[in-house]
Amino acid sequence: MASIGELLSRQPAARAVQAAVDAQQQWLVWLRDILPADLRTQVVGAVSRRGTLIVYASSAAWSTRLRYALAGGLAACQARDPRIRALSVRVMPPGGAGGARG
Repeated sequence: MASIGELLSRQPAARAVQAAVDAQQQWLVWLRDILPADLRTQVVGAVSRRGTLIVYASSAAWSTRLRYALAGGLAACQARDPRIRALSVRVMPPGGAGGARG
């Protein structure tokens, strides 16, 4: 008997959702690697949407600091993914990950 995970992995929609989640996680890890130590934990999400990498910060204050830290980061993002044309930093909406879906 197949597990629920195995059954879901056979469905195209489930695979697409998993791929999106994986991509978000990879961006998050990458961003945390390139940022200064004090900012790493303040990045709580990252979504690539229509050519824009949207970086979610834990608060408005951290959002401002992240904007400055990432001001020259577009070229690095484009080197990682040439489809990225812009960067946007936002505050994670109430409810967390629901607002960060791609």
